[in-house]
Amino acid sequence: MLRLSGWQHRSAGRVPVLPIALGQLLSWGTLYYGITLLAQPISSETGWALTDIFSAFSASLLVAALMAVPVGRWLARLGGRSVMSTGSMLAAAAFLLIALSQNLPMFYTGWLLAGVAMSMTLYEAAFSTLRESAGQGFRKAIGLVTLAGGLASTLFWPLTHSLVLEIGWRTTVFVFAGAHLLVGIPLHRSLPRRGIQPDSAAPLRASSRRPPRGRRVIILLALSFAL
Repeated sequence: MLRLSGWQHRSAGRVPVLPIALGQLLSWGTLYYGITLLAQPISSETGWALTDIFSAFSASLLVAALMAVPVGRWLARLGGRSVMSTGSMLAAAAFLLIALSQNLPMFYTGWLLAGVAMSMTLYEAAFSTLRESAGQGFRKAIGLVTLAGGLASTLFWPLTHSLVLEIGWRTTVFVFAGAHLLVGIPLHRSLPRRGIQPDSAAPLRASSRRPPRGRRVIILLALSFAL
């Protein structure tokens, strides 16, 4: 059995694999996968078209993409503990707005805020946070966290479906908000404070020296993903 919480790296101290993995389960399961089971009940109650509902979710993905650069700067300056904790707070606020929505503008506002939360809590933020603590062992940590995140749909699709049937979509979204407040924030606040060791930071600085064609390659890669 993998002892995730006790995994050590000699140059970086405690590696927070377990809290980050659990945070990924919650964040992916609610912010990304939940809409799949919520959309039809929302449409049935409010009369909003499914295209409008999924457009709001698509807008949140666009916001998450646009926030990538500033969030990356915040991660570099403040560290994952502060950024991911704030992301969980924003996720809770976003779900409160969504649950209370009586019109599409308010619904959209909630999902736009959820997009900011996505950029601060999903894989990119998690991997950056692991890099702070795991040093040269961060690739193994990323593999474990990715595995946990991949189970989010397996857990949250049936969970969301059951909650919607029992308590309705609005109360289900309130539950999501409460989960981020009572579980997500404590998990992310338990992460170690920022403090990259000199020996683990050096390879990161060296790897940032891209060859002249590096920027074009990155732009083409980003364009291919977008298309």
